[in-house]
Amino acid sequence: MKNHTLSLSLAVALGLTTLSTDLQAQDQEAFDKAYGAFQAAVAARQMQEAAQLGAEAYAAGQLLFDNGSPELAKLTLNYGRAVLATGRGPEASEILLSALNQSKAAFGEDSKELIPVYVSLAEAFATSSGRGSATEQNQAFNEAARLTALHQGAESQAAGVTELKAGMTLLDRAQSPLAGPHLERAHSILAVALGSNHALTGQAAFYLAKFALASNDLETAADWLTTAIATFTDPARPQNQLEFSAHLLNVQTLEGLGRSEVATASAQAIGRARGNTEAVDLQPLYTVSPRLAADVEQKQGTATISFMIDASGRVQQAEVTESTVGETVEQASLEAISRWRFAPRFEDGKPVPQEASQTLNFGPRQN
Repeated sequence: MKNHTLSLSLAVALGLTTLSTDLQAQDQEAFDKAYGAFQAAVAARQMQEAAQLGAEAYAAGQLLFDNGSPELAKLTLNYGRAVLATGRGPEASEILLSALNQSKAAFGEDSKELIPVYVSLAEAFATSSGRGSATEQNQAFNEAARLTALHQGAESQAAGVTELKAGMTLLDRAQSPLAGPHLERAHSILAVALGSNHALTGQAAFYLAKFALASNDLETAADWLTTAIATFTDPARPQNQLEFSAHLLNVQTLEGLGRSEVATASAQAIGRARGNTEAVDLQPLYTVSPRLAADVEQKQGTATISFMIDASGRVQQAEVTESTVGETVEQASLEAISRWRFAPRFEDGKPVPQEASQTLNFGPRQN
């Protein structure tokens, strides 16, 4: 999955186009200078500067190109994307709405040139702090999907990627149930277009697992995580952040289902990728809180628990080594930490036991 993972970074490739006109040489020179500086800033990934230079190029372009012309439509899209890359969603939304109108006038309502405009507009809505609702995001993505299917085929890779981008954005940015149908279509299309073992198909499965977890459907999430992990180049050793996240979610989901034994493969995969880690890196993969009665929870203090992490990442031999709380809290702490799960330490390619400790803090509830 390393080289094919779809990214929704807002610093998108701007797809800049060389623009030309036979109008006044002075205006042409001014535009060429402004647009050249804009292109250079984009190439250098200096997006704040690119957004400012994009505004100057856009102003210069308006003097050269007619409303509804292809040149002005493309220029407006490029400018809007540059602003979007800075995270200024509300401002980018207004520019991209103008780009949409310009593109419809220039190319037609059903033109393929509108696909990147709709996608960028949906992403702008998603970063607009309330400017664009999940419904507006979904509408823009639906139009992008419709046009992609129209021009490249409903079962094409492009259609699958568009659906995947829609589902990812709606889930990550809006936590919207509208993400589900997009992700299901993405997985179905990509499995046919690219194969069930392709990285993008696996990414769709991973996001379907996240979607299931959002509604606490652990069984469905576990199934999709199994599907996603099977697409990794090396399921026993995660290669990128998405693969780490999939293994982490798999441990948490399976532990939540009481399938601790099955979670071992993912716990060890994370440990194998980390290698010979120091104790400071031993953050638990899965935790549960001590179960205490309401009156006990009001007491303040700490309990330090020492234990061994075995080769499967389970906690063994837990004992209280320091405490300022009573026996009831200590016992609850031991019971809780005994259910925690870690990524085991690896030495010479093999998991080995490791000593560890955790200090739990107790105090009044924060209402």
